[in-house]
Amino acid sequence: QIWTMWKLPLFGCTDSAQVLKEVEECKKEYPNAFIRIIGFDNTRQVQCISFIACKPLW
Repeated sequence: QIWTMWKLPLFGCTDSAQVLKEVEECKKEYPNAFIRIIGFDNTRQVQCISFIACKPLW
């Protein structure tokens, strides 16, 4: 499975409203796509969370 990035990563983002805004914009642009959110731990340089935030209705 290949996942493409919506935009550049939100480095240092601490505002959840900003993340939700990006998810909503992505949903408008790609209504028939799965949207996955991935979180990284910048101190250990590893992925610490990944989940599907939105899935298409089809």
